[in-house]
Order: sequence, then C-alpha cells, then structure tokens
Amino acid sequence: MSSDCRGCGRELVTMAGSSQCVFCGRKKRLFQTASTPFTRRGLEKKMRQVVVASTKSNGFMTWQEAEINCLDWMKRNGFKDARLTRRGADGGLDIVSKKAVAQVKHHQKPVGISDIQRHYGIAQSAGKQALFFSSGGYTKAALAWAQSHGVVCYRIPSFTRVRV
Repeated sequence: MSSDCRGCGRELVTMAGSSQCVFCGRKKRLFQTASTPFTRRGLEKKMRQVVVASTKSNGFMTWQEAEINCLDWMKRNGFKDARLTRRGADGGLDIVSKKAVAQVKHHQKPVGISDIQRHYGIAQSAGKQALFFSSGGYTKAALAWAQSHGVVCYRIPSFTRVRV
C-alpha cells in the first residue's frame, strides 16, 4: 500500500535510507509509507514511470521531470552511464557521466551568457564535454559564446540542437 506525498501530491517515492520524497524533498509523515525504498538505479526507473504518468495527465512538466527527460535523452544518445546528481547543492551540475556534464534549466526566460560560462568552467575543470538543456531558449549572446567555446546547447522538450 503506497501513499501520496503531502508536499507534491505524487506517489511517495523515497531513496533507501532516506525519509524524504525524491520529487519535492519534503519529509514523510509518521503514517506515510513509501511502497518500496529504492536504490539509485531503481529510483531512476520509478521516477521515470511517475513522470510519464504525470506528464500525460496534466500536459506540462516540472523541473524534476525535465531533468529526468534530459537524463533519458542522454542515455539514448551515447551517454549510457549518465545519472542525476543528488538533490540540493549540486555544484551547477544536474546530470553527470564519464564523458559529459549537463545543466538543465526549466524556466520561461532565455538562458543568458553567464549561465553558459559558469557551466563551461565547471565542465572544463572536470575535463568533460559541456551540455546545456533549456526550455526557455537562449539569448543570442549566450549561443554565440557557447558555439565559440564548444558548449552544446539543446532546447527541451524537443531536444533540438540550437545553432547560431
């Protein structure tokens, strides 16, 4: 028997050894129980199922769902070992793999040059390819800077590579 999270209203999903909802971070209440606490791999699979169900029901996605969709895209496109970073302070990274690091911005306004530069610096210090996903698009200056420095920019939800 599973229950719904009182913070986000979704099915309560927790990580093994944790008492927090993986979607909103709210602690579960005394009588709330998750059906199964999940390992990292099982958690990604379960979150994917919940995301698909909620996106179909309401027609829009949250920032957590955007990150999961980008993770799925990366796994299908050559980054098989990609995984989400932990909630909270992630050091500017949302998805990491052996070859690349990705930042996901699910905002209405376009991403500016400072966000691209910050992510580029993080990727360079890790020695990995910089990927950037944005639902709100990019400013012209950000795209020009990204192209000249090798940051690959994608527009979500369609995952089309943005070129100047």
